[in-house]
Amino acid sequence: MGLYYPILGTWGAVLVYGILALVAFLMNKLFAEMAGMFPTKQGGITIYASEAFTGRVRWVSVVTTFSYWMGYSFGLSFMATSITYIVQAQWWLAGIPEWTIIGLTLTGDKVVSIGAILLAAALAYLGPKVFARISLISTAALGIIIVLACLSPLFALDDLQISTAALASPGWMTFAVMLYVVATSVFGTELIATMAPSFRNIVHDTRRALRVAGVLVLLSVIIVPISATAVLGEDVVSQNPLNFPSLVVASIFGGSSTVVMIVNIVQMTMTFNLMVIVISGVSQLLCAMAEENLTLRQIGQRSKSGAPVVAILIATIMNVLLLLIAENPVAILLASNFGYVLAIILVIVSYIILKRRALLRDTSGLLRVRLGVPIAIIVLCVVGTSFVCAILFPSLVGGTFSESSLSFVILAVAMLAFLYRHKIQDQSQSDRI
Repeated sequence: MGLYYPILGTWGAVLVYGILALVAFLMNKLFAEMAGMFPTKQGGITIYASEAFTGRVRWVSVVTTFSYWMGYSFGLSFMATSITYIVQAQWWLAGIPEWTIIGLTLTGDKVVSIGAILLAAALAYLGPKVFARISLISTAALGIIIVLACLSPLFALDDLQISTAALASPGWMTFAVMLYVVATSVFGTELIATMAPSFRNIVHDTRRALRVAGVLVLLSVIIVPISATAVLGEDVVSQNPLNFPSLVVASIFGGSSTVVMIVNIVQMTMTFNLMVIVISGVSQLLCAMAEENLTLRQIGQRSKSGAPVVAILIATIMNVLLLLIAENPVAILLASNFGYVLAIILVIVSYIILKRRALLRDTSGLLRVRLGVPIAIIVLCVVGTSFVCAILFPSLVGGTFSESSLSFVILAVAMLAFLYRHKIQDQSQSDRI
């Protein structure tokens, strides 16, 4: 959240996260309802779009699936950049190192970011189970860090700096763009809503899971930043946008540099572990799309162990390219959020379509959302407005059109691949038969 303090101030950033947390809560209720419509279908929210957009408009479901894949795939670049930033804050205080090899200058930040992407891809090829135990340990450690960060003001009651928190007034359009930029930080909980059919007690367990997710979001994106500002001051959080949790926790222990290092290592480990899981997941999704005749047949190739090798290679190349052209972390978010937010918009539209088709007769009555369509329209207005503003005015938050244009290009290529598969590859196969 510290990335956005210079633009919004503490209270402005909290307001953005608060609005998105409310929108995420409403969306998750809609997604859970759709999950109840199709209790036998697994695969995420794009499955619902495929049920709504059939026949002549099937291409819309293809766009939704590709966009969702692209959103999570590009998120790898931001995670890699986050790791690099923490490395710089912990060990490169004198400046980012540079190396010249065969006349080519390499900077330490690019080397670490690209290296993290390549290593995550290699581990995804071996399988996410390689990091399963580390994931459990780092997740538990991160949970402790979040709790300590929330409680940190209790250890500094005589020197709280909450008065430094400001509310900037950047204008409604900049505010709308920030809603778009921050979206993936809050909306990722839709994965829980789509798990509803797999719960033992679909109604009780779904509601409980959504409540837990809501509490975690509240702690992570609202209470922790407020606590950080109260303990460190707004300026310090702004100057340490990605590693301020280590400074907050260390304040409890007298500013111990050892604690700072431990928290930073936990953050980096958790982030890298998440990269392995994400690249594995998005590659499986892309490979499955090829197996479902939605993209080039070659993308569905797997290794002997079942790893989607071509899909992993594509995700790796895309993220390395984005790291090379992006100017800052916010620019990366502008690119990655394009696909994700577009997919969210199309899935909400599919909810309205499914409601109009009266497909809820097989849904558990207790999962039905009262005023579901009006809620969906409100969500569309908020998310849609932020999407349009971000595409037209990325410079308001320090981005450029090149990041968004890269997303357009990749989506266009994906649609061309879909058409090529149906018009040429599948046709030639049927001719041979």
